[in-house]
Amino acid sequence: MAIKLYRNFPEFSPFDFFEDFEKMMKGYEKDTFGKMSLDVYETDEAAFIEAELPGVKKDDININVEDGVLTISAEKNVEEEEQKGRKYYTKEIKHGSFKRSFEIPEYLNDEEIKAKFDKGILKIEIPRKEEEVKKNKKIDIE
Repeated sequence: MAIKLYRNFPEFSPFDFFEDFEKMMKGYEKDTFGKMSLDVYETDEAAFIEAELPGVKKDDININVEDGVLTISAEKNVEEEEQKGRKYYTKEIKHGSFKRSFEIPEYLNDEEIKAKFDKGILKIEIPRKEEEVKKNKKIDIE
């Protein structure tokens, strides 16, 4: 069974472009804006989370682990003075707070998590737990 992406866009009339465009954008905002874009993937050694946080300062990012749940939160603020006197037609640049949480599977080591922030990308590495070496024991038959 495949998972399908569904977006509910409002009707779009060619006769009243600006009014319909605004309605369409409001429907689209609910689905995509205000969310942190992520890639989550695994290798044989670790699981990785990469988050796009353009314009966010390193000091405004928090990563916490509590009860097996990893939470990434960040805040991007805009100075009030910068926006004074502007009349926006479209405002798509994200500002405000962002937060995402993930349950860490048992096979990952939440004590050894590493994070790096470079050029607007936060990369979190959660290594796998060292597996116990299974001993091959020969059983003698009596």
